[in-house]
Amino acid sequence: MNTQQIEKEIKYRHQKHLRKELETINNQLLKSPKSIQLLIKKVEIAKFMNDIELIDETYKELIFLKPDSSKTRVAYASAHKSIGDLEGALSVLNDALQVNKPNSDILKARGEILLLNEV
Repeated sequence: MNTQQIEKEIKYRHQKHLRKELETINNQLLKSPKSIQLLIKKVEIAKFMNDIELIDETYKELIFLKPDSSKTRVAYASAHKSIGDLEGALSVLNDALQVNKPNSDILKARGEILLLNEV
């Protein structure tokens, strides 16, 4: 096998492993649909898989369960920022400012994204 084939095989096996982990978590969520810990694990796997739809879906579930958690909203915005979706990140943080009382974490994350947007 050449280097490209090896890299492709490693990526395939990693994705396969992530899909198995995700399946296990989804089965556990059937039994405990309001488990914050399982949803956090699910969003971490979604990040590794670069699955923005799954990230959005899972963070929306987390926000539904903990609507006052600014930490969750900042993490959600950070996920958008990490894939280069600055508009999506700003949208999440603007929603956070509407729902939560402004705090330093939200304002700092929003400021960082606004600075990146100007570059």
